[in-house]
Amino acid sequence: MSFFARQKASFWIFAAAAVFAVVVVILFGVSSGVQGYAVYGAGGYIFAGIAAAVLIAFGAYASGRFGNALWTLLPLLAAVVLLALLFAGMLGSRVDVAATLFSYDSANVLALNAFTTGVVSMIFTFVAEIAVAVGAFFDFGRRD
Repeated sequence: MSFFARQKASFWIFAAAAVFAVVVVILFGVSSGVQGYAVYGAGGYIFAGIAAAVLIAFGAYASGRFGNALWTLLPLLAAVVLLALLFAGMLGSRVDVAATLFSYDSANVLALNAFTTGVVSMIFTFVAEIAVAVGAFFDFGRRD
């Protein structure tokens, strides 16, 4: 059997979380690219998102290859921390846009686009974090 055919549920949950992390980076880039509503320090947040996706992918591979070793959880833990920092950065950068929209400039289409893509990227960040946490409760390793 191939490597992928022998994997348990935790591997596939981690793989989905890595895909969610990539989607987060793309959505955050779109949200930050709205003219007039760019996020200061967006490069650092994008780097954190890419690093989180790579760490989740490495954690999925390591858990599938080496099983229930404790060290296979460390990249996943680091990825959750990076995703939490990314979530906090996105939330802090989009609070001012929400204040603009809901206080005095509700017809601003650019602000609405920046806000909605920011909220969607925050939701995907939360889903990726939850997926890593749920996957950690499943048995690691491979089916022989």
